[in-house]
Amino acid sequence: MKKILMTVFLVILVLTSCDESADDKNWNVDLLWMRHLGSRQNDIGNDAVVDFSGIYVTGITLGSLDKNESSGKWDIFLAKYTHEGSKQWTRQWGTPGRDEGLSAAIGLDGC
Repeated sequence: MKKILMTVFLVILVLTSCDESADDKNWNVDLLWMRHLGSRQNDIGNDAVVDFSGIYVTGITLGSLDKNESSGKWDIFLAKYTHEGSKQWTRQWGTPGRDEGLSAAIGLDGC
């Protein structure tokens, strides 16, 4: 049985699959896809969640992501990808101060 694993390091999203039948020391890991999301400033990816409709990544940025306007210092961002790795959208919010997107969650109703 394959299990989906996600790693967010800074703002590089890496989606891999691994074979759970392999022993703990010798996992068979295949890279499914990798995407970069970032501005010309500092960006940090803090969390990612998966549901039936896609993959959501949240974090903070000092810059402007995907034609969104920066509101000041650190802004929150939320991006959605399909399971195949296509970016569907990126949203960015903030105040003139420091704002942080630390984690993401999806409710049982998909919201």
